Amino acid sequence: MRIMAALFGASILVLLLATWLVDPGPINPWALISFFGFSLFAISCQYQHPGHGFVSFDRVAQFAAVLMLGPIQAAWINALASLVHPIERLRRGETLTHSLAAGFANGAMMGMAVLAGGLVYLALGGPVPLTHFSLEALVALAAMAVIAHIVNESMLKWVFKMHGMSSNDPHDPFSLTLELLSYLVAALFTVVWMHLPLTESVVFTGLFCVAIWQLSAHGRMRMRLERLVKERTRDLHVKTEQLHEMTRTDDLTGLRNRRHAQIRLEEEIHRARRHGRRFCLALADLDHFKAINDNYSHAAGDEALRRVAAAFQSELRGEDMVARFGGEEFVFLFVETELGDAREVCERLRRAVARIKLNEYSRQLKLSMSVGLAEFSGDTASELLNRADRALYAAKNAGRDRVQLSQPHRDTLPRIHP
Repeated sequence: MRIMAALFGASILVLLLATWLVDPGPINPWALISFFGFSLFAISCQYQHPGHGFVSFDRVAQFAAVLMLGPIQAAWINALASLVHPIERLRRGETLTHSLAAGFANGAMMGMAVLAGGLVYLALGGPVPLTHFSLEALVALAAMAVIAHIVNESMLKWVFKMHGMSSNDPHDPFSLTLELLSYLVAALFTVVWMHLPLTESVVFTGLFCVAIWQLSAHGRMRMRLERLVKERTRDLHVKTEQLHEMTRTDDLTGLRNRRHAQIRLEEEIHRARRHGRRFCLALADLDHFKAINDNYSHAAGDEALRRVAAAFQSELRGEDMVARFGGEEFVFLFVETELGDAREVCERLRRAVARIKLNEYSRQLKLSMSVGLAEFSGDTASELLNRADRALYAAKNAGRDRVQLSQPHRDTLPRIHP
């Protein structure tokens, strides 16, 4: 804050020097008070643009003051108005230190920009007050706009640098266009105001303030609507993702469901045929599962399925897949895995199931699992599933609680694709 206070102090010294060197013109206290209030109002009426942040209407008040009162009085008015306005940040919860630092910085920048631009306007023969447009006046107005913009952006860049922040692009087309329009509006406002009687000029000023306020309100409403649209879009995206997740997830176990498993199998077959990759598919079934539901309740059966699913997930690699295929049946995809390695994984899964305890239902309740395993050898999805299913039933017929391998048939040898 000390640096910003020193900057404001330096700008006040410059203003005092300019007041001593340049005739400030006749001083009307009511005019000074009126423009001070008008400047505060214009600064407060900000238009919030979604891509460019807050855009203030202060340029209109600043340069209308130059065109009516001259650059010296206008610079004092706007320096003090910009100093006072940030105090309202306290209402938004900002600290007094931050509010004062903003006031000092804004006061210095606005005072110097208005002073520099206004003095150039006078030097080029710009009339005060401006009562009509001429070529000389338009050239002076254009020069005032350019000089004020350069001074303001240079000081703003320095202030941002002192705070370790990056400033906006001073050549941003939107900001430049809006600033030029502000000077034009200030000139039009001044010319019209100077040709009206006192009563009509007061009414005109009031209508002008209402228009600025409406633009500011429109900006706030637009931002609220855009925030609402973003929130609704984000919520819709989340709900869509949730629905998508529900369509491929089994509610009871949290595993992928049969539909997802069939889609994933088709994708894996396509990759295997295209890139020559190997993979294995297994179908597993919990042995005597109906007896668990009949003898210990369906709650026990549901809990058994949940614990089995958790055991599978802890044993498998991230690239492999397990899904609940229906009831107590599960399907596995072992990506880029040969039959021998897949068999070792299935044996590990079978042992993990055997270790599961359900003592809260019965200490005698034991789980076991039979597995049918098949390696891809050019099959279609249904052929590969049928081979794994036949191997599963062979495991059941051989006494259960085991892994049974399926051998490829002649008609399922790898197909040759052109």
